[in-house]
Amino acid sequence: MATDPNHSNDPNYAIFRIAKLKSKASIRNAIKHAFRTARFTPNADPQRKNANRVLWGEPAPTPEIYDRIDNAPHRKDSVHCIEVLMTASPEAFKDMSKKEFKDWVNKSCNHLLRQFGKNADGKSNVLSMVLHMDETTPHISAFVVPEDPETGRLNAKRWLGGRDKMRALQDHYHNAVKDCLGGLTRGVRGSKATHQQIQNFYGTLPEVSSDSDAESVILRNPSLLEVALGKDDWKAEMTAAFERLSNDSEQLKSEAKAQRHKEKELKATINNLERTNERTQKNAKENADLAAKQKAALDALRAKPLTEVAAALGLEQDTDENWKDADKQFAIAINGRKFYDFKEPDEGKGGGAIDLVKHVLGCDFQEAKAWLMSRYDGNALLAEHHAAAVREVKEIRKGVTEGTIKPFTPPTPTESTWKSVANYLHSVRGLSQKLIEGVRKQGVLYSDRFSRVVWAGKRHAALRTFKGGSNEKRLALGSDKSEAWRATIGKESDKHTNLVFAESPFDALAYMQLYRLKGVAASAHGATPYLPENLHNGAWQKIHVVYDNDDTGRKSGTK
Repeated sequence: MATDPNHSNDPNYAIFRIAKLKSKASIRNAIKHAFRTARFTPNADPQRKNANRVLWGEPAPTPEIYDRIDNAPHRKDSVHCIEVLMTASPEAFKDMSKKEFKDWVNKSCNHLLRQFGKNADGKSNVLSMVLHMDETTPHISAFVVPEDPETGRLNAKRWLGGRDKMRALQDHYHNAVKDCLGGLTRGVRGSKATHQQIQNFYGTLPEVSSDSDAESVILRNPSLLEVALGKDDWKAEMTAAFERLSNDSEQLKSEAKAQRHKEKELKATINNLERTNERTQKNAKENADLAAKQKAALDALRAKPLTEVAAALGLEQDTDENWKDADKQFAIAINGRKFYDFKEPDEGKGGGAIDLVKHVLGCDFQEAKAWLMSRYDGNALLAEHHAAAVREVKEIRKGVTEGTIKPFTPPTPTESTWKSVANYLHSVRGLSQKLIEGVRKQGVLYSDRFSRVVWAGKRHAALRTFKGGSNEKRLALGSDKSEAWRATIGKESDKHTNLVFAESPFDALAYMQLYRLKGVAASAHGATPYLPENLHNGAWQKIHVVYDNDDTGRKSGTK
């Protein structure tokens, strides 16, 4: 329930919403959203995540909420937990002062504590309150376990039973904050506005002006007593924090301007896509082909092995072959295309990769599909490779500067991606499986976590991307270009028989396979007129120089 633009003519109005959560799965998903532990959080800006603050309760209250529910008598279909949203219209936060904002936060928190009171053991029914500053409009999310103080049972009807009680909740909240933010009105009683889920409602609030003080608010975590009583030392610290943040106002305005520029570019991109879509819809055949491709892509996503998807989701197999997370919220058994979660026997079962992602991440169909496509779609894979390269450069440069790592750090071998690399070397490049495995055992050929081919030496590594339409070839940062890649073909006693020196490891191995040679395959990852230094001391019976029949190859006479 809420007041919104359909409820009031005054632009400054209070908003109070509740959602009834009737299962532990729905509670867990709501808490994941509120505390930003879900891998996919719509509407939230990751760059502003650090501005969120826990105002009451634990940073991760799921175990405490479950414990309170388990110890309180209740019917199976009763409301287990109440999720509360407290905020105001976007206009109310414009041009506000820091003092006005703190006053609204304090009065909202204290009101909720008084509204839902304590259980029979004298513990507050409000178990958590968190301030969100990373979405479009500041708001407070809270989780309440509705324990009746007289009976000790879960009894949400005591507060939510009937329209009159729901309206009373709105009245009480409005009375508590009506003097905040320059004055807030109450919505019109009896409005016909359509109800939305709280998570969906966040995204419908317009952006608060970048000049507002709301964007520069950061709170520390006060103790329970400080929130309830508003102690002077907490207020003094809050005031000092606001004063420090005011010094960064110019930087915040600059960041807001850059954000508006990004949004403008995004809108232009969306407009271009819409125009392209309109032209596509004019041709029925193109529509049919597009639908077929989309179905094929979706079928491919559904067909992903569940064990592979479970590993990508961060789950690990235990000794019972159940897939579990670090927090032990899941115990998932996988049997072919089906899975079953022993921790949630009623809701934790399904078939296919999309169902598994929906269950683990607590998201809907479209979000699960987007998550899978971001990891397996070709274009997304290219973007991930680019982002990984940027991260790699930054991490290695930092390590070199701090003296914690050497300039060259080879990529880490990843066993789970080797199958696709081996298939590429055999099916596309034509190398025999026996030859591939022989070279791999020497540690000079493997795959990394991005399914790239890695030709590794002692002081260098050459990377080759072949997925997603990419043909990227480069040396890892810090590689010694004077060192050649080399591998022994045949027995150790055969290594001085022949030296096959080619522009790429592919060519060297293919040449030795074609002519059934034994010895050493080597490459400087390009045409060079000089034999690399780590090949100088070999007592070769015969040297084969295998270069491309082009200008570079013809002009490069190896010495």
